[in-house]
Order: sequence, then C-alpha cells, then structure tokens
Amino acid sequence: MSSSCACDSVRLCSLSVASSSAAKYFNTGVTRGRGLELTAEAAPVRFLRARAGYTMLDGRVVESAIPGDTVFGLGHELFRRPRHSGSVGATVTWQRITGDLSGMFVGKFVDSDFGLFSPSFSENPGHSVWDTRVSVVVTRQLTALLTIENLTNRDYSEPLGYQPLLRTIRVGARVGF
Repeated sequence: MSSSCACDSVRLCSLSVASSSAAKYFNTGVTRGRGLELTAEAAPVRFLRARAGYTMLDGRVVESAIPGDTVFGLGHELFRRPRHSGSVGATVTWQRITGDLSGMFVGKFVDSDFGLFSPSFSENPGHSVWDTRVSVVVTRQLTALLTIENLTNRDYSEPLGYQPLLRTIRVGARVGF
C-alpha cells in the first residue's frame, strides 16, 4: 500500500478572465489558494489494485479589480475551482483479462454564463462520472479492447454551457508486429 499527502499555499496576481462572448478581458486581482491533496493505492490481493485521491482547495479572491462582482468579487471562491474533488478506481487482472472501473467527482464551484441566461448562473453544482475499460489478450499480437465512458449516462456541464458526450462506447483492438 502506498499513500501520499501534500499541502500547499499559493498567491496569484492578475488572473485574466473573459467577461463575455465579445472576448473582453479583465484582471481579477490577487487570489490565494490553500489546499490538501491525499492519494492512496493498495493491492490487497495479487489480482486487484485499488486507488483513491481527494483534493480540498480553499481558494479566495483577496484583492479584486471589481470588488462587488458576484463572481470575481472580493472574498469569493475562485472561478471554476471546486473546493472538493476526488477519484476512486479499481483494476482487476485475471489470466488474460484486465478490467478497470474508475469514478471521479467534482464538487460545486463558482461558474458563470456571463449573462447569457436570465436569471444568470453563478454556480456549477458539480458532478460525478464513472468509466470502465476491459481488455482481453487474444494472442501475443492481438488484444481486444472495450471502453465505456460516462457509464451512467450522466448529463452535466463543466464549465457551464459545454456539455460532454453522454455514454460513449468504443470497441477496438491493439495489434502488435
């Protein structure tokens, strides 16, 4: 089993952000980010590997060019930076078959549609996504592959307005020479 932990504190100045589809840019001022990252991996039995990770980010705008703004104002959480996010996964290998299941979650975060909708959005609720992969070694030179992304067919947006693909299934082969 292996694990790691990292703590950090960062101060950034003059982050440029687009304010509308007309591509007007402005500086948000000074931001501060403090956080914690945890990871762990384990192989409890020969054919199983498990992994997990978690990130907590405490990011704030500490000086703002537009202090009263609802998204980039003084004291607000950082734009498109979730406070909580993480992942889990497991890989099973048995004879010539390898299967993997992985999940990722992103907590709510400050986002904006920049006035596109009425009422305007200023928060993304977050989401979770599961993917799976299977490979089968058919011969030394041929491996069959199956990948299913967004296994639960989750409809979400990251960032607002940019929808990812719904469930995607790919079948293929790896051929060696």
